[in-house]
Amino acid sequence: MMLTTRASIRTSRVLVCAAALTGLALLSGITGCSRTVVKDPLETNYPVTDDAAELAFWHSLPSRSAVSNDEGLHGLLLLADGVDEAGSYEARVQKAKDRGWISAGFDEDKDLAMRRGVLARCVVVICKIKGGVMLQALGPTERYSTRELGAMGVIPQGSSENQSITGLEYMSVIAAAQDQLNMSERKRQREGDVPEQPSAKPTEPTSPAQPSQPTQPTSTSEPAPAPATPPAPATSPATEPARMTPVG
Repeated sequence: MMLTTRASIRTSRVLVCAAALTGLALLSGITGCSRTVVKDPLETNYPVTDDAAELAFWHSLPSRSAVSNDEGLHGLLLLADGVDEAGSYEARVQKAKDRGWISAGFDEDKDLAMRRGVLARCVVVICKIKGGVMLQALGPTERYSTRELGAMGVIPQGSSENQSITGLEYMSVIAAAQDQLNMSERKRQREGDVPEQPSAKPTEPTSPAQPSQPTQPTSTSEPAPAPATPPAPATSPATEPARMTPVG
């Protein structure tokens, strides 16, 4: 594959026009190393509640020979947020800058074909991919983000960060990024970063203790014990006292 230099990137439009002797030559030019302007961009500013328009957007991408910056950022916002509320290319660019997806100096036209380095950097940041030593040392630059995704098999190894990306390649990257996000979520749940579950033995509500026999109303003085039978004399007298017999 022809290596692309920064100088050839700046003159890519001229090279594409020169190569476009036939429709096939034009196709090979935009799917290879040069970039082009996407002439028939997909609708990206449809209402966020229009599910049919969103499905049409996704279904149209695989057959496209190039993905524009506007289309690419729209799809990335759908990946990250589930919805794109930006409403314009300028707002998408600003959101991407605020989140560190693209460099602060990014100023490419909306219909210019998205570079692989731009897409790779966005995916590395969205998926929080740590990467190798250079990526960790220098941060998510376009070059090392592209190399990292190449090492992961997400994009072809040896890709240049300045190459454009086809719709089919773009969809493959988005699908891999979605898998990465799902895997990270499952890992987060396994590691316990989820709402605490109730303890194994929850404290049961205190039920009124078994009433220990209804308490009798306490009177000020306890009832007198029943009179005990007078004890029998320890020893009966030998003779009973003589009874007085009446005379008469």
